[in-house]
Amino acid sequence: MRWAIIAAGVTTLVVLVIAFLRSRPPLNCRSLIEVRAGNCRFSGEALPRHVREAVTEMVRDAGVNTGFIAITPDRRVTFSRHVPESIQQRLRNVILNP
Repeated sequence: MRWAIIAAGVTTLVVLVIAFLRSRPPLNCRSLIEVRAGNCRFSGEALPRHVREAVTEMVRDAGVNTGFIAITPDRRVTFSRHVPESIQQRLRNVILNP
């Protein structure tokens, strides 16, 4: 019985760690777009102005209040869970094809 309790505790801890790490942008991102109160803040490698404006407009129109969009060196775009799946592909297209 003791092993079952330990196994349940370890499983719970692993799930919590995974959930925490998924809520954070990747450490190796080259560009980061943070959304706070519906406003976008761009950091890292500069994105063209028209890309920044398009991303800001799409995020605002989708009603995203908080979250992040991260671009990694291998040109992968990752999103926080707050960014709706319905706009993720459009955002990828705008970000990766300036």
